[in-house]
Amino acid sequence: MIKYSNPNDQTDELLENSNNLESSTGKNFPIINGIPRFVEYSDYGQEQTSDSFGYKWNKFSDWGIEENTMAASDEHWKDFYGWPNHDELKNLMKGKTVLDAGCGSGSSLVKFIDWPSHIVGVDISTAIDACKNNFPDRNNLQLVQADLFNLPFKDESFDVIWSAGVLHHTPNTFDALKSVYKHLKKGGNILFYIYLKKAPIREYTDDYLRNELANMSKEEAWTSMEKLTRFSKSLSESNAMITLEEDYPELGFKKGEHKLQRFIYYTMMKCYWNPSISFEHNVVVNFDWYHPQYAHRQTPEEVKSWMKILNMKEKHFHVSDAGIFVVGEKV
Repeated sequence: MIKYSNPNDQTDELLENSNNLESSTGKNFPIINGIPRFVEYSDYGQEQTSDSFGYKWNKFSDWGIEENTMAASDEHWKDFYGWPNHDELKNLMKGKTVLDAGCGSGSSLVKFIDWPSHIVGVDISTAIDACKNNFPDRNNLQLVQADLFNLPFKDESFDVIWSAGVLHHTPNTFDALKSVYKHLKKGGNILFYIYLKKAPIREYTDDYLRNELANMSKEEAWTSMEKLTRFSKSLSESNAMITLEEDYPELGFKKGEHKLQRFIYYTMMKCYWNPSISFEHNVVVNFDWYHPQYAHRQTPEEVKSWMKILNMKEKHFHVSDAGIFVVGEKV
């Protein structure tokens, strides 16, 4: 087990009592449902984003864990890290102490939980409770509700840090990366996936819809995403095609034949539909994109510059249509 330290003073190791962790200065951090709780929100956007993910992952905690969504998740993984299978990931994690920075309900964790000697799963939201329900009897798993900017662990505590689709859901993506990176041991590996900046029309549409949904209640936003998902389904089932005779880089259009739904998806608005999973699970994906207030997108050049600032050695750098996946070594 990784010992806890006061997030505001790493030299202050916390003592565990029956229902709380106590600092030497007398500050208490509650333990609820067996999970230490360290969250103190820095702003409304962070709280809204946390609330959004807590709602989603507790509503559908089986995403990426039940059979059909696990298969869909596997395809997404192949796209975002550019590897044909999980062998590379296994080689990096086997027998190591791993931090899953933003574990949600465990949709990534389920793929690699058997490999590390010890895993700490951290999430800012109540999705951490869904994660505990999904993995009730894992001796190598330690769960914590905490903010990635104020983790209750000493620097250089982990051999590997994994963060897939999380850093961009914070107030600042680079600051979140920098914050978790300090907890990585020298010579250790960090693996992270963040959103790629999209074509200009889609960037505009996504920002517009996100602004509308972030100001709705979770239930209202869910209803809105049900409408969008029905549109996505209808568009996909039309099987309509479009042919472009040349690239139009100013708008992110690429020459060739495109299925209309995918063309709109990549260049105009996220309208996800996957016929292999349930309607509700499709809604989860669209809700995930549009409801959280924080959902930053970056360019590969920006990410490369961050790695240089952090003196991070590049071991793998893959850019897909959806995002940027990096394996970096702390030197």
